[in-house]
Amino acid sequence: MNILALETATDACSVAAWRDGRIAAQLTLRRARAHDAQLVPMIADALRYADVAASDLAAVAVSSGPGSYTGLRIGAAAAKGLAEAVDAALVSVPGPLAWARLALPLAAPGDCIAAAFDARRNEAYAAAFRVASDHTLETLRDTAAIQVEQAADWLNDAATGRLYIVGDAQAKLYAQLAPQYGSTARGANIMAPDPERLAPPAVAVAQLAAEKLARGETEDLVSFEPHYLKDFAPATPQKTAFRKLAI
Repeated sequence: MNILALETATDACSVAAWRDGRIAAQLTLRRARAHDAQLVPMIADALRYADVAASDLAAVAVSSGPGSYTGLRIGAAAAKGLAEAVDAALVSVPGPLAWARLALPLAAPGDCIAAAFDARRNEAYAAAFRVASDHTLETLRDTAAIQVEQAADWLNDAATGRLYIVGDAQAKLYAQLAPQYGSTARGANIMAPDPERLAPPAVAVAQLAAEKLARGETEDLVSFEPHYLKDFAPATPQKTAFRKLAI
């Protein structure tokens, strides 16, 4: 079973190819606003490195969000277009679950993992999971848009054991939660794993997609849309180029 996985919810653009039960190739580009120009070449390279023809794909998997509106839109469009072109299934994977899966090898049963993504305006998209006894992830807090300064109230003493924080809002959430979860007297240690030491997010998307595909869980190509969570709010420049000329 061959799967191509895409994760474009943050500034990092990540692609992975899954072949015969394992990751055969993965590429990550950590550059803001590069998804539009670089995603298709990265897809072509990942398939070539994995020695998988696009026509042999059983599914194309994509992070369903939330995250960057533009990044999610580009990833969904690429996944849907490729899946339709090669008659492959479309599988979506929640972004927070995929990022939490990256930290799973570091955690022990009873530990918790919070995945947080920058939502601008001092907000974050966040979800929290507990590591079960069978080393799977159980949802502790559903994905929500939260005020960063209210992160402790959002988690509300729910975490036990160690608390791992992943995602591009890692630093922001860590700063808010460290006073509460950083003390061993509290019963939990807070950890911020170095992103460079974790697998690229598309790897987790591929792993979770393989599990979903085995259960027959696929998306409708026509109706699928990413889980943006919030309406798109385009930034308005303070001064347009024409207004600057008038000064």
